[in-house]
Amino acid sequence: MLKRWFLLTVICLLALGTGVWAQEAPEWEQILPEGGTICGRGAPYAFYVNRGRDPRKLHIHFLGGGACWNGFNCSKAADLFTDEVIPYEAIRYDASLRQGVFDLERADNPLRDYATVLISYCTGDVHVGDRTVAYTPTLTVQHKGYRNAKAALEWVYQNFPEADKVLVSGCSAGSYGAIMHANSIFSRYPNALRRLIGDSGVGVIMPQWDGLERWGFYENLAQELPELADVARDPFIINQLYAANSKRHPEALLTQFTTAADGVQVFFYGLQGGVDWQAGMYARLEALEALPNFRAFISGGTAHCILPYDRFYTYQADGVPFRDWVADLMDGRAVPTLKCKKCDVAELTR
Repeated sequence: MLKRWFLLTVICLLALGTGVWAQEAPEWEQILPEGGTICGRGAPYAFYVNRGRDPRKLHIHFLGGGACWNGFNCSKAADLFTDEVIPYEAIRYDASLRQGVFDLERADNPLRDYATVLISYCTGDVHVGDRTVAYTPTLTVQHKGYRNAKAALEWVYQNFPEADKVLVSGCSAGSYGAIMHANSIFSRYPNALRRLIGDSGVGVIMPQWDGLERWGFYENLAQELPELADVARDPFIINQLYAANSKRHPEALLTQFTTAADGVQVFFYGLQGGVDWQAGMYARLEALEALPNFRAFISGGTAHCILPYDRFYTYQADGVPFRDWVADLMDGRAVPTLKCKKCDVAELTR
């Protein structure tokens, strides 16, 4: 009898150690917020939450999905922005949506235990707009990304009132949403370790590009960061958002990831009439390095976004895996700015 009890105890401990009987992450929930939320072509808005294993660790991620700013690229035929939220069944069962940091069962995921909030995106305005724009007599787009995000965040604040660690991130279009809403999020959790990862959204734009104005960005910017209320009078660059948030939250750490020749960022820059995106990217990030609480991670290759893909575990720069860099970031350890050495292809871990 004693021997059987001993063997059962050993089996239980081994199972726990290998994760066989480890606590599973809760299921994803769909939330339908109030506040006049809507998608770009009129579909209903929703966002998704996984309450995680430790609600005092909070990850708020702004999803990406293209952008549009004129009658051509906002048309359904152009197909340049996601106009509906990801279906709930896909969030629950599609294995392709559980990669990277969203694989909450993977043992080497540094965000495995975090409560995770996916701020959906379906408005073509990088989470910063609050206008209804009639581009043609038959084409009207609800650029209400800012309103949608604010409604989702109000739910987050009510349901996660306390956190010891807060990560704000965003992929592609979501990268701009992350830095736009960073101040309001960080201000809600003043005593937490606060970090931001802008994933593949460096913000290289042409000076004459009018997308931000069409979306109503500047009015919303004045609400988020009043010190930038007059920024519309000057050529706007995303660095101004990073600089303002850096000054407001000196204890926070703001970061950006990009590959050296990100194909999607190059494409959208080209839609604005821009050339040589890479030179603009290096100039933007080098300017931000003057901020005391900013770090960059530039990997080789052309891939777009890293957080939602398994390349999160394989890409590196200057010999340091991005996965390890993020783990140090969220553990409060110092991380350096890292740049690829041979940038034409991705540098992979062995």
